[in-house]
Amino acid sequence: MTILDRFSMLLFQPDAATYDLYHEPLFREAIIFVTIYAALSGLSSVLVVAMDVGGSGFLFITFLGSFLVVYLMWVFLSVALHVAASAWGGSGVLPNAFGYVGLATAPMILTTTVAIIAILVLPMVVEDDPQGAVKNFNLILTLVGMAWGWPGILCYFGMRNAERLDSFKAFILVFFAFCLLAGFIVVSSNVLE
Repeated sequence: MTILDRFSMLLFQPDAATYDLYHEPLFREAIIFVTIYAALSGLSSVLVVAMDVGGSGFLFITFLGSFLVVYLMWVFLSVALHVAASAWGGSGVLPNAFGYVGLATAPMILTTTVAIIAILVLPMVVEDDPQGAVKNFNLILTLVGMAWGWPGILCYFGMRNAERLDSFKAFILVFFAFCLLAGFIVVSSNVLE
């Protein structure tokens, strides 16, 4: 199966795309997906900062910071989900977790690409407060990407297939992780003010 086939399956057939991860963690594909997502996330951050500030003084640092945060999040989420799954009776190994969490960036690649397009197009379409429209749209896309990818539907199927965890337990762990991360992102986005 090619990497594009796997990408398509992850988006539309998550159970089938993660079915073989217990025996083959697909670490190489996971690294490719995480790197693409990290680069797109960095580009998105650079565009938002350039739109807000208008300068280019901190753009490289912004890109690098966003890029590194994606990798750190991948490591943290992989370890956290694996430890939780192991504590609840899962039989997978840590490379399996790195595989399914890395592959779960597939929908986030898609939503971040849409966010980049929105960052470029919305200021031309929205006349009053284009920065607010971009931030709100990006927040919605981030939450959709998380629900679909990290730590959402794809992580659920990854936990079931790569960690051999019961469906209910996988749902509870993924739902808890999603609520924590989504809550943090919503609160830190200042959308509630």
